[in-house]
Amino acid sequence: MRQSCHRLLEHQHAGGEEPPLYSPIDQISALPDHVGREAGSKLTRYAPAEEDEATLRELLLSLQRQVSVMSMNLSAKLDELQRGDRQLETTVALCEIRTQLQELTKSVESCQSEVSEVKRDMVAIKQELDTVQQVKEEIEELREYVDRLEEHSQRRKLRLLEQVPDFRTL
Repeated sequence: MRQSCHRLLEHQHAGGEEPPLYSPIDQISALPDHVGREAGSKLTRYAPAEEDEATLRELLLSLQRQVSVMSMNLSAKLDELQRGDRQLETTVALCEIRTQLQELTKSVESCQSEVSEVKRDMVAIKQELDTVQQVKEEIEELREYVDRLEEHSQRRKLRLLEQVPDFRTL
């Protein structure tokens, strides 16, 4: 088809006679899928120049439609691939989050273990403080008892001294 168009143009530029009313249309070896048999048969016979132009327009429009469909299909495929990429990115991010959560869980478990140890230590310290407080109270009681004994012994000593005659007087 391209050759017949070129022949027509060459013929017009060469200054030859008027182009023929009918021009041969070369048979196209591979027609697009969307071009039916009718269009294919039109391409193999001689047609008026206007019919050539109409056929070319039809083919052009058909090709434009096919390009549009292909473009939409490619866009859909790209969107699908991007969704796949997003899904992959999401999966990778989720794996990273899971790993971080596992590490965080281990850290929390470690902290809980340390907290339990600290609680045990605090209970032991409290028991020791209670024991120290008891000992302190017992020491205080013993001091009071010793003070009372000292007072009692001091009074007794004074009484005894009062009862014994003065050695100077003797």
